[in-house]
Amino acid sequence: MLKLPDQVSCYSHSPTFGPDTMPGGLTHDHQTQSNVWAKIVVLSGQVRFSVTDGADAGQVFVLSPALSGVVAPLSRHHIQCLSDDTRFMLEFYR
Repeated sequence: MLKLPDQVSCYSHSPTFGPDTMPGGLTHDHQTQSNVWAKIVVLSGQVRFSVTDGADAGQVFVLSPALSGVVAPLSRHHIQCLSDDTRFMLEFYR
């Protein structure tokens, strides 16, 4: 899985989401802007993180509080909550 570059810093984050509160667009392929990295931080439960292009194209990761996901700029991806107790947030870096 990708790692955040050392030179980027967090400039924003989302609210905490769960299965009933996450935006529907996250479950369909989408991407960040050209200069934006994202980190999927799981607080509880599990999230399936599917990458559909870029360096990790075709890879599927099961994220948990012990494993965060990193999204490269413009990399198409989607996520899915795997349990009712899942809580996660998104951090944005540039």
